[in-house]
Amino acid sequence: MFKKEPARISNVEALKPIFREAFMQILEGMRNKGWDPRVFETLRMLERQAYLYSIGRRGKRGERPVTWTMNSKHIKGIAGDVISKKDGWSNKKFFDDLALVAAEHGCRTLPGDRCHVELE
Repeated sequence: MFKKEPARISNVEALKPIFREAFMQILEGMRNKGWDPRVFETLRMLERQAYLYSIGRRGKRGERPVTWTMNSKHIKGIAGDVISKKDGWSNKKFFDDLALVAAEHGCRTLPGDRCHVELE
């Protein structure tokens, strides 16, 4: 169906203002904890969501698909993915802190996709 992976958007300005403010505060909160947050993805076009859903990508341990729905909050501009510049997706403590900082700003991360931060 897809010839190549649709482009990923990582521009924070693409997020809805109601979420963008909290997202920026989360990034700052992570920096204040000594982390090196990198915005991996923000707004997601429907074509990219369909591509990710169609390939059924899974987490490291083969759990449920990371992209399990076509109704992602990325499409609505109220979700973003954050990883560590240095460690990528591999530092559990980074994602533990991300969940805590996100909660302080009315957001949450998802257990099966810990880099994903969304408006609660």
